[in-house]
Amino acid sequence: MRALVWFLVVVVVLALVLDRGGKAIAEQVVASNLQSEQGLSQEPDVSIDGFPFLDQFAEGRYDHVSASADSVPVEDTALTLRSVRVDFRGVTTNRDFSRFTAQRAAATATIGYAGLGRALGVTTSYAGDGRVKISKKLSALGGSITPSATIEPTYERGSLRFGDLDLGDDLPDSIGSALRDAVDDAVRLDDLPFDVTVQSVRATEQGLRLTLRGKDLSYSKAS
Repeated sequence: MRALVWFLVVVVVLALVLDRGGKAIAEQVVASNLQSEQGLSQEPDVSIDGFPFLDQFAEGRYDHVSASADSVPVEDTALTLRSVRVDFRGVTTNRDFSRFTAQRAAATATIGYAGLGRALGVTTSYAGDGRVKISKKLSALGGSITPSATIEPTYERGSLRFGDLDLGDDLPDSIGSALRDAVDDAVRLDDLPFDVTVQSVRATEQGLRLTLRGKDLSYSKAS
């Protein structure tokens, strides 16, 4: 009887090792394929949830797969996304994971203030209450001044925009116009990695926090 118990224990342990080992290998392959398909500079961290993994692998269906990446450039802009996390639901793949589809995805990402400032040509920081402080060095009266104002970020028609510019009461109209011009152009955010789209943007202490969604997503390993 004791021998049978030990045999069953060994079988269970071996099954767990095979399952966890297969999961780790699959996560590495998915990460490599996503890096290639999305043109990322580094492999994302991929996690395949659910147990046992091998049952999901046999069916080619996974309830939840997540991918996390940092320093992800936004095409055709000077912006970089930080702390990107994408949660895929209803995932199907082929055996070598070269094709990856998801019924839907929810994602979050952050645009840091340093990168935002470089893209706009101003200095940016968190102003509190969901607003961004902007400042810009300007020439005036043979010298220079660095006026500031606060703005509220919004997302409209595929672009990051800045409205509700609060200049305070002590800035001349000419200075206010210069600050307004600095943030007047919209920043396109309609071609993001993983084919997710922005749903909302909110200013936080860490940067602009993006909430994103995707539906009926499909990726294939770049040849």
